[in-house]
Amino acid sequence: MSKELSKFNNPITIIPIIVSFSYIIGWVYIQAYFSRLGILHESLNLPAIFYLSHAQWPLIRIYLVLLVIILFGICYAIKHPISHTSAHRCKLMLLPIIFLSMSLALSSFMGVTHAIHQIEGDGDNTFTINFSWNEHPPTEIEGKELILIIHSEGKYYVVAKQKPAPEFPEVYIIPDAQVEFAVMKKTPSIFYTSK
Repeated sequence: MSKELSKFNNPITIIPIIVSFSYIIGWVYIQAYFSRLGILHESLNLPAIFYLSHAQWPLIRIYLVLLVIILFGICYAIKHPISHTSAHRCKLMLLPIIFLSMSLALSSFMGVTHAIHQIEGDGDNTFTINFSWNEHPPTEIEGKELILIIHSEGKYYVVAKQKPAPEFPEVYIIPDAQVEFAVMKKTPSIFYTSK
């Protein structure tokens, strides 16, 4: 094994690479998700663990893509034995770039798709929310079914449920001071089937 590749066998090198890759995938997913909802995710001051925890579903699909690439690479290697020419090295160097590009595109697509399901009330982790107000309820949201997006820094971010999801959904930011209490209820996902 070459000296260049042997350093990647060291866990001290591998773990930061995996964590960094997971963070980037989670960041792209969250950025696409909140952008589709019409919220600047930078304004939420989300911790790094939030991005890492939301990387799991994109990563599962990315690893499936990686398996397909590996299988394709094995088939290619069987038909075309690897030589040490510079042309073959260039082709091999392109694989990580292609994989990273596909990973980022897939993560962004998943973020947008999950945001649409959230607006429509069909997401896996979709919660409807009803507020009991300290004073009079805001007239803008009266009679609307609200979906919780996130509670961050003393504010509820909610979206009005709409199907199909509009290009620019209605998002409401409600401070804790306006709310006496809130009741949340998990909604069945599109994959749920009742008997």
